[in-house]
Amino acid sequence: MNLSAIPFSAALEHLPGLSSGKLVRYGAILKDAQTGKIVGHLQETGLLRTVMEQAPGLLSGANPVGAGLSVFQTIQNEQIKSRMAALESLMGGMKNLQLATLGTSVLGIGVTVASTAIVLHRLNHIGAAVERMEEKIDAIPKVWEEARIRHNLTELRTQLERVEESDVRSDRDEVLRAADGKLNENYNHFSDTALKMSAEITLDADLFRAVLCALSLCGGAQFRVLLALDEKQAAAKRASAQAQQLNQIAWNLPADVMRTKIADKDTALSLTSDLSELRARLSSQPLTAAALIENDLHGREYIERAVAEEEEPLLVLPQA
Repeated sequence: MNLSAIPFSAALEHLPGLSSGKLVRYGAILKDAQTGKIVGHLQETGLLRTVMEQAPGLLSGANPVGAGLSVFQTIQNEQIKSRMAALESLMGGMKNLQLATLGTSVLGIGVTVASTAIVLHRLNHIGAAVERMEEKIDAIPKVWEEARIRHNLTELRTQLERVEESDVRSDRDEVLRAADGKLNENYNHFSDTALKMSAEITLDADLFRAVLCALSLCGGAQFRVLLALDEKQAAAKRASAQAQQLNQIAWNLPADVMRTKIADKDTALSLTSDLSELRARLSSQPLTAAALIENDLHGREYIERAVAEEEEPLLVLPQA
């Protein structure tokens, strides 16, 4: 594959426009603030994955803030340090995208290229939230007993591992197609669970955040799988459908309603932000798929180019 054919540019080239307000980010896309025209599509890279794996504490369960601060001490290359520092500055106003919280974040940018270690760490974070719920079982509505969350998390873990290993399997496409079906089933389950939960009088913040994280992982993995199969139109259609499901959940939980369902104000605001960001990312994915189609780019080449990047934490696919 001709990976050099992917016309990426460095995300930091757009930093002045973002800083001045001329450009705005919506999910995984950059827009001209005045005209609304799409300028480019953001994509996380292998460098960001490497930094996450190297950052002490982020994958060990230690204090994520301390881990985030040690990221730059871990990286030896001064040029990379500069790029990561600029990225953190760029994303500084978006709490869940800061390096210090990427390890347990429900969010991502573009097509996820996170390694198995990072993905499984996030799943462990979800599992911990579910375990905490066991201490409050009497307060959990019956729907949570029916949801079989732990079973579905195990199924999600299995499918994510199969996706990760598909690159070294002779039956790669068959594995990916099988995983796609299972991931879609998982997504629908967690979406239905979140929708039911959003209609409850009170909202358990830990469990709801865990479900949002599961939705993010399912949705991101499905988009990557379909691109790896070069099913770009299917990827766009799937992401659109998933965004619509999130819209139904968000319709039940505008910021003022979220605040009435969760006692702690900061937690309510944080969950509102997470839900909004996840909706934006899924809504922007069909546009990324459309850009690949317009540029006649193979989905797998796009992913492999992003994974192979070792100098930039974020890349931008310019809009044709």
